[in-house]
Amino acid sequence: MLQDVELICSSSGSHIAQIYSGFAMLAEHGRVRVRLTRTESYDPGPAGSILRAVVDGQRIVYDTRDHASCPPEDLEWADHYFKRSFDSRAASVTARPSIMRPLGLNYLSYTRGDWWLRRCVWTVERTRPRNGRAALTQLALLTPGLSSLTNGGRSNCMYQRFESPPEMEGNTVLMLTRTWDPRRASGERAQMRADMNSTRTKAIRLLRSELGPRFVGGLHPTEDARRDYPDLVVDGAITRKSRYVELMRRSAVCITSQGLLGTNGWRLAEYVAASRPIVTEPLQHEVPGDFREGQNYLTYASSEGLLVSVQRLLDNPDLSAAMRHANHHYYSHHVRPDAIVAHTLSQVFGGRPC
Repeated sequence: MLQDVELICSSSGSHIAQIYSGFAMLAEHGRVRVRLTRTESYDPGPAGSILRAVVDGQRIVYDTRDHASCPPEDLEWADHYFKRSFDSRAASVTARPSIMRPLGLNYLSYTRGDWWLRRCVWTVERTRPRNGRAALTQLALLTPGLSSLTNGGRSNCMYQRFESPPEMEGNTVLMLTRTWDPRRASGERAQMRADMNSTRTKAIRLLRSELGPRFVGGLHPTEDARRDYPDLVVDGAITRKSRYVELMRRSAVCITSQGLLGTNGWRLAEYVAASRPIVTEPLQHEVPGDFREGQNYLTYASSEGLLVSVQRLLDNPDLSAAMRHANHHYYSHHVRPDAIVAHTLSQVFGGRPC
């Protein structure tokens, strides 16, 4: 049954690009009928990481923020609330725990026909008095010609760019990450950043030492990384989105870690999209479907544990192949933009396919 969808466009933020793309893909396949509206009465915040939708009269919130909290006004407005950083314990103490569900793995992904120009123009118009430079920057990121020059640009983040077949084997171990400057925080937050930096840099040093040229990794060349860990900083060319995606798609093992707030980062979703074997820190936030340790990923809690998990995948071709196929299956059902949106609609409408 064709469903009527109203997307309330109040932002063109990168976190919700996946959701817009999902609705656009469903519309292209004739499964939904979409119209965009805009309002001046609702402000999703500076990051623009929340999208409101009305589908056949049901009010749905897509919350792709890193934080486990929920803005009270969005929680009150919604009939159904899908949250990227979903923690069942945090959800249980909200005002409306019964309407909250995990959204799934989030990443920056675009597709054709996702109303990018209209969204961008509306965002520029809406935010110009407050933050015109940021709005115009967003327009440049989404413009096809200019966006090829930027890491988060539209041309480098079409959803098909991340995909690779599970049959594709790789020969390298990939860990490209970044540091967070402790000097830009204080107290517990500064210590948290310092601990995170220590964990990541120890891991890079150990993997470099043990794997030699088979390891491709290091730190993004930020100012604080150059200052504190100059020997671990990689050439900026390798961290450009186009180059990184090619490296990822041809890797035997892809490594990721938690974000500052314990989030499941974009890298995790990108690795799943590419059908790669994954090693990650333990996941703190829940996702829908059968995504679990040993099947879709291995975990680590120390640099030594990371090396053990990486070596396990390198030494076990059957495990590596099974993980590639498991991640390809999970991507097709829960991560690809149309799949993540279709899954939310099936929950809202009792399993009825959209």
